[in-house]
Amino acid sequence: MNRTLLSAEFAAERAVRAPATWGQLEFWLCIQKTAPHDAAFNNHSVLALDGVDARTCVEALAFFTARHESLRTTFETDPDGTLLQRAPQTGVVTAVRVDVPGEEVPAATDRLVDEFMRESFDYHDELPVRCGLVVADGGVRSMVLVISHMSIDGAGWVPLMDEFTAYLTEGPEAVPPLPEDAWQPAELAAWEATGEAAEVTARTVAYASGLLRSADLQKLPDNPDGPESPRFLGARLRSRAAYHAVGLISRRTGLSTTTVILGTVCRLIGPLAGSEVVSLSLISRRRLNRRTRRMVGNQFQEAFFALDLADASPLEVLDRTWKATVRAYSHCGGHPIALDRMFLDHGRKREETFRYCFNDRRYDHRPAPDSVPAEGLQALPDSSELSWPEQPDGQFDAFFLCLEDADGAIDFRLTADTLHFSRTAIAAFLHDLEALLVATAADRP
Repeated sequence: MNRTLLSAEFAAERAVRAPATWGQLEFWLCIQKTAPHDAAFNNHSVLALDGVDARTCVEALAFFTARHESLRTTFETDPDGTLLQRAPQTGVVTAVRVDVPGEEVPAATDRLVDEFMRESFDYHDELPVRCGLVVADGGVRSMVLVISHMSIDGAGWVPLMDEFTAYLTEGPEAVPPLPEDAWQPAELAAWEATGEAAEVTARTVAYASGLLRSADLQKLPDNPDGPESPRFLGARLRSRAAYHAVGLISRRTGLSTTTVILGTVCRLIGPLAGSEVVSLSLISRRRLNRRTRRMVGNQFQEAFFALDLADASPLEVLDRTWKATVRAYSHCGGHPIALDRMFLDHGRKREETFRYCFNDRRYDHRPAPDSVPAEGLQALPDSSELSWPEQPDGQFDAFFLCLEDADGAIDFRLTADTLHFSRTAIAAFLHDLEALLVATAADRP
């Protein structure tokens, strides 16, 4: 395997030094809690290519590093402790080129992903993008991108991959200029310092305070044999059955696939939490207007969600989930320090209050094609795949359920604290979720 380093210069319209955005600060606080194990937050994507020239790929990386300030942003703290974002106007990007025989492309791609994902970024001095090119027969067959979560969230990957694909298949002229009113993170940070943004923070604080006054403190079960080693375990269930069941329920009810899954998750969490009112932390990316909708960046913030399960049928749970989700997302956003202070005013820490977390990271939220009838769902769980990806050491959420795309399936990824959830309990939750979705789809009202 031949390995070389390629480079290209970038030149942007401006350099930036500005306060961090709420999303950047929110994630910075997460990193401080998990360091030195924060590599677990790295993001990656792989572009399958058909023999593109390696120099073209590196030039594309330079082009988008200049276009999107988040891809060249590092961070510093000023003397009073304020987190600042900074983006140079000029610099150099690099990409690792690996030449392999054609049959080794998948394995070489996986090795690069693993290598780049394992190491934490130097948020102060390292550009937040790592790039690898797997070359066979003289052309790039896959392009690996690993980006710091400080610089991109799940919603930010969508426009970035669209643009990379257009550039590499049709040329740079296929990438239109950014709209004149589109914001970069520095513009978002400037808005977040306005009185209008202060009203958003106040509204979120008032909403979350109301939840804290009315919602029960969510319990976590005890694992009599815990904690295990490693302390946090992650399981993945790849389910075709859930994919088709969710599609059937979504089409039948007119509700989104996220609503269908979230409501079903709450039905399982209620008994674990010991309450008919289930409180969750939802991950929001806050792309609520045209200036930020296609921003390549990190706008991650928590949305605080509470669902009353009392006396609700399965379909009523889904309807209540939709309404509760609208309330949560319409009262989301605010300065993270103000939100943490609000929790402390109630005598709680945020991470000790909303102990269950849900994150839908799928790019495609459309219902599955109507190809499997309800009566055919029962056989599909036999094809489900449960695996235990390697989990880095560190302190993470006690219960974090993440949804990801899979080809004709849904990937459910559950990371949990073994002080509360045994390996058996983690696997059982995922299988129970799949079974409950299938049962709901098969139970026509």
